[in-house]
Amino acid sequence: MHRAGFSNGAGSGGSSAGSSSPCSSLASSPGPGQPPGTPGTPTPHGSLAIFSFALPSRQAKLAYKEQQLAIRGALEATAGMDAKQGATLATLEKGVLFPVVHVCDSGALFRRYLDTGRMLAEDAMGPDFALYQACYQEVRCIVPEGAELATPPFDQPDGPRDFLLLGFKSVEESFRQVLEDTWKDWTGARHIYLFLPDVLGLERISLYRLVEPDHMHLFKYLVLARLGPAACAGSEGASKAQDLLLDYVQRLRVRRITAYLSVYRSLT
Repeated sequence: MHRAGFSNGAGSGGSSAGSSSPCSSLASSPGPGQPPGTPGTPTPHGSLAIFSFALPSRQAKLAYKEQQLAIRGALEATAGMDAKQGATLATLEKGVLFPVVHVCDSGALFRRYLDTGRMLAEDAMGPDFALYQACYQEVRCIVPEGAELATPPFDQPDGPRDFLLLGFKSVEESFRQVLEDTWKDWTGARHIYLFLPDVLGLERISLYRLVEPDHMHLFKYLVLARLGPAACAGSEGASKAQDLLLDYVQRLRVRRITAYLSVYRSLT
């Protein structure tokens, strides 16, 4: 099976999902004070994004949706977070490690990192929450043929959309080039490309490499699959699409037992 109209980044020449090409060249990432260019566009260093993983720091006696709302409120109230920029993603599942993830490639938080290399501390959200923040670089991608290779901004104005997020901690960094060249196999990206139901509107699959900091709670690599705008909440089509997506995630989870995996929806 081949998903029509998809290619594998710059220089792929419309090759199949079996080959691997970078979204941009893989030089080392820029240091603080060396902006990589317009956010969301490929540069000689690859596109950068700040991922913020938020979770309760203590056992909460809250329903899961209430817990998500509490985390979101704390994120928006955190000084220096600028949570309105980028996208706040809430999981559609229960019991996952990170109920809320924020990602941005513009705004005050992103600019401060580019200028100073600083990110927010683990306790920035207060004593009830833990915040693990890191800079990641997009180093591989699968995009529709003819589409811009530029990473689309995370604060797209076309309503909520769904994301599959996979995180990998236990990787052998001495074989980084081999890992990145074969990423579709060991991350499950090929399975997503081939078997995610077409009705869910796959738009892009990206491999992100951790730039900094090196922390035991952070993933060395992330795979982020962007889907098209979600159907209107409450409609029959939206319910069916969500059921399809959650069913697919369960099947993928069986194959990717060593990865963190959940499905998220951007909040408006």
